Amino acid sequence: MPRITSPAVLALAAIAALAIGLGVGLAVFGGGGVAQGDYDAVKQQLDEAQKKQTQLKFPGYESYPGYREATLPMLGAIPNAPPRPTATPLPPGAPTPAPAPAAVAPPAKVVPLYVYVDTVTAGPAESKYTVDANLSCVKTGVFKRGMHIVWRMEVVDTSTGKILQAADVRNATLKLPNGEEV
Repeated sequence: MPRITSPAVLALAAIAALAIGLGVGLAVFGGGGVAQGDYDAVKQQLDEAQKKQTQLKFPGYESYPGYREATLPMLGAIPNAPPRPTATPLPPGAPTPAPAPAAVAPPAKVVPLYVYVDTVTAGPAESKYTVDANLSCVKTGVFKRGMHIVWRMEVVDTSTGKILQAADVRNATLKLPNGEEV
């Protein structure tokens, strides 16, 4: 279980522990109530902690059009995200990089394969529908309509134990339930 180290959360936890301890102490020792000064001090500490918590922001998302001050879920979508910037063209007179030579694939043969596939969220500005996840490269199976899905896969030839690389595979096609091939 991850440890929570946010200063605001720790401050709220400390104030809650103080309030509970004060209440238990008064109940055990028959205080009959809380002194107004103690009550006001705890209330002031709680107000200060709440102010600090409202000052927390999600850095970097203020630049997105339509960003609102709100509590964001751990993994969410940012609608109307800005498009990915176009690639910078080469300066005039710069040599064009030579294309990589085509790999010659060995003759095809049927082999038993083990395939591991998962999906993760894409980085900023990768969706053609401008819907970005608020966190990149998060393993998930839940996507908002329009988000770019990154498919990660690993294929193992079980007869040799070799993890297949791009040069070992002539082509691989992912067919979606609607018939679209990716």
